[in-house]
Amino acid sequence: MSAPDNPPRQFFAAGMYGVVSIASVLFLVCAVTYTVTFNVMPDPLRRNLAGVLGAALLIAAIIVNFRHFSTKSLLMYAGLGLVLVSAVIDYTFETIGIEAAFDYIADTLKLVTALAAIAYFSSVTPKIKPIYFVLSCIAVAAVAALTYALQGTIMFGVSIRPAPFTGGLEGVHSSAYALTWAFLGTAILWRQASIPRWLALVIIVPLAVLVLYFQVRTTWFMVIAYFATIYVTQLRQDSTRWMHGLVIILILLLGVAAYQIVPDAATALSDFSSGRTTAYGERFGTLAGRTPFELIFGTGAGSDFVFTEAWWWNTGMDSHNSFIHFTVETGIIGLIGAIFVLVAATISANITQIAVIVSLIAASLVSNGPLERPMLGVLFATLLVLDQTAPPARQAQLSYGPKKRRLHGET
Repeated sequence: MSAPDNPPRQFFAAGMYGVVSIASVLFLVCAVTYTVTFNVMPDPLRRNLAGVLGAALLIAAIIVNFRHFSTKSLLMYAGLGLVLVSAVIDYTFETIGIEAAFDYIADTLKLVTALAAIAYFSSVTPKIKPIYFVLSCIAVAAVAALTYALQGTIMFGVSIRPAPFTGGLEGVHSSAYALTWAFLGTAILWRQASIPRWLALVIIVPLAVLVLYFQVRTTWFMVIAYFATIYVTQLRQDSTRWMHGLVIILILLLGVAAYQIVPDAATALSDFSSGRTTAYGERFGTLAGRTPFELIFGTGAGSDFVFTEAWWWNTGMDSHNSFIHFTVETGIIGLIGAIFVLVAATISANITQIAVIVSLIAASLVSNGPLERPMLGVLFATLLVLDQTAPPARQAQLSYGPKKRRLHGET
């Protein structure tokens, strides 16, 4: 016999569901507002909005994971806890002073905000209605198009690109990330038939053009990683999947062979990566020479920003790899904390959610991606609630397009 209904408990559960739904929409609206108004919003207001949103997400992540005791919640708590502990210890490396203290707090919030957003959105049940995402994507695309119409193009690096609509004068990468978020969000809605196909095309085509025009290769890498993950998961239902796997293996082998055969391949790879691979090697050398305490707890905010000839523009830069960045500044425990949160987000996740996490990891491996850009990290985390179908353990794959309706009496 089933347990009798408990009206007070049902009322509380319904109330919590509504609160979480409203909170999720507010987080999305705040992140989109911050992004599209970045270049015109007063600096104090922008900083306060980011700080309040980061703190709210951290509290929300703690609350939603407190509902049930599970491996996922334990990993979430352990990950966020390690990052916060590392941040507190990192303060010992800072020069005591208002400016240094602000830099320390700001850098810590950047990491904690993105991870808290992932912890929150990967744990909540209510799904944000597609209309809010559609309006948000249209807002991002419209602001990008308006900025281009009014300001035209700029010379960034060695190429001409559209004027950035967010992130300030140097916000080319931030603008490209925001457009990529809108592109992937629209693609997810189209894939699960949450919006009409014509509407998806109207939104996604100009977004794709803008993502390509900004020429930020990391965003292209994110899109490839997302769709590659979807593709690979579909192979399990394909009778010819062994042939697809063979093709992938051959491509990887050809890449390794080309690296070994082509003269000065290491130099060519470094040039193609704009000096990233050389900079990675320098950072690993720096880490190898550290004391055990510095290696474990890091050396504080800003310690990853160095001047090096590895970058073609020969200026001070960070490592352009979020995981190396975390290791340098927050140490091994900070890195482990970030990994714990990302791994926990994949537990009981469906294919779409896993693909989103993979794309975030891919961007973080080759650049200072959304994990280091707090509001953009929040935006990408919202993609985790666009699709809440059964995870792969219960549903092998997600069907494309609308599902066939059952006829009356069909079982």
